Amino acid sequence: MSTLKDHTSTNVNEMQRRFVEQSEHFKRILSEEKEAFESYLSRMNTAFGEQISRMPAMGRQLEEISAIPARLDRLIERIDKSNQQMVIQIARAFHDNQQHANKGSQLMITTESEGAFTMANGMPEWVKWTGFGSLVVIALACLFNIIVYFIPRGAV
Repeated sequence: MSTLKDHTSTNVNEMQRRFVEQSEHFKRILSEEKEAFESYLSRMNTAFGEQISRMPAMGRQLEEISAIPARLDRLIERIDKSNQQMVIQIARAFHDNQQHANKGSQLMITTESEGAFTMANGMPEWVKWTGFGSLVVIALACLFNIIVYFIPRGAV
């Protein structure tokens, strides 16, 4: 019995020692995990703090970006108004030029009894003859170029 008691006592002491060792080992593991977690948490806090500190600037940038469509709408409206004004001015200028051309041709077309010359379609006679003469000269120059450059000398 005494052996049994000694063995039991030894086993209990050994078991207690193993439990103490395991608990010490678990404490070390927990402390290492705690340090790793605290390190990770401090890094995360730092990164999160930096991001939070950037939020006002990002908010301003987002406000500026969100204002772009409204600015583009105003720009499009101004361009549209400008285009409308330009169309009106061009139409007015075209109308004024047409009236002026009609007036000019009406003023230039007079009767022979007044001693002025007559004009067909608002163009003086000398302009017509000058244009016709220019066309004749151009046609002759083209014909001369064809004869000189394209027809071989021995064929003529």
